[in-house]
Amino acid sequence: MKAVARPRRGAPAKGEASARERILATANELFYREGIRAIGVDTVVERSGVSKTSLYRLFESKDALIAAFAAERDQSFWALWDYVEEQHNRVASQLAMIINGAYATGLIAESADLKGDLVDAALKLLA
Repeated sequence: MKAVARPRRGAPAKGEASARERILATANELFYREGIRAIGVDTVVERSGVSKTSLYRLFESKDALIAAFAAERDQSFWALWDYVEEQHNRVASQLAMIINGAYATGLIAESADLKGDLVDAALKLLA
């Protein structure tokens, strides 16, 4: 039988992720890999190592967790966008870097062939 990590009580140690951060990181991984509908709150609780009470203290429902997950993904995408925009002054270069970054960070889940096609098309179209 697989041992399950027991939820810890109290505030996280200095430099350790908070319960909210652990829940969102776990939800991000599971929702991305297996789909939002396929993952229940119990799975998120078990994998994140927090108690169900803590999860519901932070998120009133699974819908609230999904909304927080989506907001974090949105924020990550736009942070990547802003970073690329600052680093690359040509539109084609920006678009290629955004597409590559979105794939690398899991913000876009498609085949590697599609990724190459998008980058190639962007570079040809905007060069």
